Amino acid sequence: MPLMSHPSERAYDFIIVGAGSSGAVIASRLSEVANFTVMLLEAGDDDNNWPDINIPMKAISLRRTDIDWQYMTEPQEKACHGMVDNTSYWPRGKVLGGSSALNHMQYIRGSRHDYDGWHKLGCMGWSYKDVLPYFIKSERNCQANLKRDPEYHGYKGPITVTVAEPSPIATAFLKAGEELGHAVVDPNGKNQLGFGFSPTNIDNKGRVTTAKAYLQTAIGRQNFTVIVRSHVTKILLVGSNAKGVQYTRNGQAYEVYAKKEVIVSCGAIGSPQLLMLSGIGPNDSLQKLDIPVVMNLPVGRHLQDHLYVDALTFYVDQPVSKTYVLVQSVEAQEEFRKYGTGPLSSAAGNEGVAFYRSHLQTEDKLYPDIQLHVLVALRSNMDYQKKGSNIMNYKPEVWDALHGNMQGRHGFLVHPVLLHPNCVGSIELRDKNPFSNPKIDPRYLESDEDVEVLKEGIRFCYQLINTKAMKSIGAKPTHKKLPGCEEMDILSDEYLEKWVRSVSLTLYHPTGTCKMGSQEDVMAVVDPFCRVKGIAGLRVADCSIMPEITSGNTNAPAIMIGEKVADMIKADYSSTSKL
Repeated sequence: MPLMSHPSERAYDFIIVGAGSSGAVIASRLSEVANFTVMLLEAGDDDNNWPDINIPMKAISLRRTDIDWQYMTEPQEKACHGMVDNTSYWPRGKVLGGSSALNHMQYIRGSRHDYDGWHKLGCMGWSYKDVLPYFIKSERNCQANLKRDPEYHGYKGPITVTVAEPSPIATAFLKAGEELGHAVVDPNGKNQLGFGFSPTNIDNKGRVTTAKAYLQTAIGRQNFTVIVRSHVTKILLVGSNAKGVQYTRNGQAYEVYAKKEVIVSCGAIGSPQLLMLSGIGPNDSLQKLDIPVVMNLPVGRHLQDHLYVDALTFYVDQPVSKTYVLVQSVEAQEEFRKYGTGPLSSAAGNEGVAFYRSHLQTEDKLYPDIQLHVLVALRSNMDYQKKGSNIMNYKPEVWDALHGNMQGRHGFLVHPVLLHPNCVGSIELRDKNPFSNPKIDPRYLESDEDVEVLKEGIRFCYQLINTKAMKSIGAKPTHKKLPGCEEMDILSDEYLEKWVRSVSLTLYHPTGTCKMGSQEDVMAVVDPFCRVKGIAGLRVADCSIMPEITSGNTNAPAIMIGEKVADMIKADYSSTSKL
């Protein structure tokens, strides 16, 4: 993919900051308009310099590298007790494709009730019927396990969606759900509640990122400029008008100007950080750092994230999981190189997914509050072995107790996920330095109700293991426990409380820090057209705009947001656009 090292012009119609899951989509779609000039700035590297991005099973090895922002949260009082300094490590993509280049490739849209809820909150035009066409537009569904369903799926879009050839573990997982009264479903179809195989963004050549799906076809357009390793440090504002951006590349500062708009797509951490560095944010926070306030808005104030409980590990008595020896074998590497199949084509072991409503979910909330992920590998058999507990920030003694001494054993993990936390966190600037990582405080598990939901999720996983379906593959608990808790009953309230508060981790889905809402919503940063309130020529478009977090993985919604915002922008300039 040919990229430019410096801009050919001093001004472009549109400047998009961030080439991630939303930004790459917007840049590609706007560049379809021949008389628009479009510039895309990415802080990270060209994805072609990182061949492991293409290998789905290598997702773990990309963490703690130069294409990962490697964020860390502030110490958590009520959670992360099994992590070093009570902090959670937050990987985020710093490369063309953003976090779609680092994630586990799960394609989950969320519940229709999520988007209808957005509409009820004042986000007109974001109901399920409004967003579904954009999910369909972006999708190229190749799932062999589904009947053709054009009402809910697209078949000509850029983003490939497939499911892996299911292992006996994933198949048993679906049958176990049926035994307990849950339907087998397409989680992106008419009904989300139930059990299904994991839809993934993988094709016969490997991982499908937004760079691969959207930018490769756009990069040769004469009206499109892409510059990597360019860290945007400030939005250039003249009064309450966004006029361009300042960025640094190879130690040199540049300015580039926008004739029409600046679109910030740096994600739920980077977007609020850039706005606040530019003087758009809470008065009190900016004044403490002597940053002149241009617009007082609650930037960074509505952080939501999905939290999952780690270390639900189970053995099986059949050689049906992904072991380290198998994944690293010459045969596996050769099969993937030739055919794009085999153990290395697995989405980091993710093969099964489920959504259900816990007993704690109130009747007025129709979306699920628990998600389950099934990984058909044990952590010690994945690339975690290479980096040990450090990759997830575990305290070494906790890692050894929960994940140690399992090399070569066949088994799997189940992750219960808290989909709708009661706690809301924040992103704040650490200082005025644009190269400093911001303060991230998700306030995990400060609500006792969140703990109870996760405890129910763990108990449900053990019910699944006791089904005939799971027993048919010899599934049984590993009986690994936290240090000092060896004598506790693993399903007692006392132990579950310690378990949840020790090793509940981010599922890498931060949202809401530039919240979308109506003009009357005092917590909103952007309006339903994603325009920053009170600032002309500036939009934010990524998961930071979500008024409430969705019920599932957030990459598919991020792509949808990119598609929808691109159409909004085209409509705003329809009199001057020419396809």
